[in-house]
Amino acid sequence: MSATLFCLIKGNASTNAFSIKINRDEPISELKKLIKAELHPQFDHVTVKDIKLWKIEIPDDHDSELADPALNDELLATRDVGDYWTAPPKRHIHIIVESPVPTASSSREQELLDRLTSFETTHRVFTIKAFYGKQRKTFSWSVDIGTVTLDSMKLAILKVLPFPQDTKPEDLTLRFGKAVEKNCEELGLEDDATFRQYLKSCALQGFLTLKVQIDTVQKPFSDWKLGKVCELLGLAPGIDEFPTFKCGIDKLDSEKAKELTTHLCKDLRLRYKAIHGETEATRSEYVSPFLVTATSLFDGLVKLYPQLYVEGKYGRGPLDFCLKLLGVIISVVKVKKEDFDQGMAQNVIQLHSSLETNRKRKHDEIESDFADKAYGIVTDGRAWYFVEFIMDGDKPKISVHSGTPAVLDWTEESEALDKGAGRILGRIIWLLKEAKKWGKLDIAEKRRRIN
Repeated sequence: MSATLFCLIKGNASTNAFSIKINRDEPISELKKLIKAELHPQFDHVTVKDIKLWKIEIPDDHDSELADPALNDELLATRDVGDYWTAPPKRHIHIIVESPVPTASSSREQELLDRLTSFETTHRVFTIKAFYGKQRKTFSWSVDIGTVTLDSMKLAILKVLPFPQDTKPEDLTLRFGKAVEKNCEELGLEDDATFRQYLKSCALQGFLTLKVQIDTVQKPFSDWKLGKVCELLGLAPGIDEFPTFKCGIDKLDSEKAKELTTHLCKDLRLRYKAIHGETEATRSEYVSPFLVTATSLFDGLVKLYPQLYVEGKYGRGPLDFCLKLLGVIISVVKVKKEDFDQGMAQNVIQLHSSLETNRKRKHDEIESDFADKAYGIVTDGRAWYFVEFIMDGDKPKISVHSGTPAVLDWTEESEALDKGAGRILGRIIWLLKEAKKWGKLDIAEKRRRIN
């Protein structure tokens, strides 16, 4: 009685399976001859005795299992087909065909090149182990090696890993390695032809599990420099060349404002005498009282968040401080002990990422189109820059209150410190009030004001 067995060359997709009809009382050696004949001319160089056959029983639509099946049951040439199958299950692959590993010789290398050419229209199923930051994902990827593109790989990766909003294939850089090699060199493949050649080579060698390391334009906020930020966002090359906006100073004339301002100045004098050191952490100790006082004047409507982690297309990391109104980020503060250029670069990318974070919220949670404007502050506690960041569609507009910072006089003279602290607090309050008014405008009015 005959049996129909479906066979698959190791590493091929199920679409390349073929059937062999053979009597059950025939030996496996005869089965090998039939398979060799079926695989003409691909197996012409292989002797029958060198063909290895492995018994499996995997459904024909389980591509991930077929990509890397467990081969534990080799078919022995002296046994009959009926010793292995009495009733082969339908819609299954029954046999994995494995050709011998080629030896290193010039004729064999030419043969491999010939076989490489024959792969150009052959489908393969690769197991991809993708790495992006701390994210890991393994998935099956079925492709035609002859027509595959880098963008098709990038699109597959974008579907399975969480990337910042609006990340496009061109934003990804891929580096490849063979998963079986622990210390393999990672290759950056920049064009489709090289990518196809690499996949063909891997398929020929039986490497169907690949590691892919993904990089994007996103990097930690601390890595950004002003020159790169200006180039990326199309800004003027220096802070003193940025456009300016009119940053007012709140009068702080309510009884509560006067009381809190007096308390702020007392606190600042105590901190000035007690706190020592020249780190960003110590600088923050002079900045946080201003922010605490400012939020207190809004009776809980504005909330202060130290070290809030945000992530956007270009940057990621904790914010020194941010201020939220109704759950939406309206201001980001960057504290620097020196190097205001880098501080400005970080603050601009932080503002961009914060607006992306706001945009991810559901539209019904944000009144009108509230997530299109925020204010930044860059300071060391003495010098203060105030920044206006507007996202006009996908184009950011950045302005500063002045090309030079507002300076707080930290002398022990009460009058100088009190006056300076009042002006800095007044600017912060003015920005928060502007953000509050901005949130109440309809989209048409916002568009008119932006343009």
